[in-house]
Amino acid sequence: MEFSTYNILDAKVQALLSLGDRDIGNLIFEASLTGLDRGSWRRLLRKYEDLLNKYVYSWKSLNGELPWSHIRIPGADEENLKSLMLKYVNEVNISLPA
Repeated sequence: MEFSTYNILDAKVQALLSLGDRDIGNLIFEASLTGLDRGSWRRLLRKYEDLLNKYVYSWKSLNGELPWSHIRIPGADEENLKSLMLKYVNEVNISLPA
């Protein structure tokens, strides 16, 4: 049996950076002024907890528009990404809310 973990702090930062929009600009700016160590990220996430709740811990519809939807990358269109996500969900037997 294999078991892997992912650091929760890294996951929160990654999720906020990927789901956030212009609202997280100040967080990114402040992060750039720090050493970008774990303590700095912890302090920033506490300071910007409202953004974490807004972008990471809120319900998202599969049909909702993402903040980076206007960026076009060949092979990374939303329908293709959605089908890959659903394939993964089916493979690992995760049930999605209706």
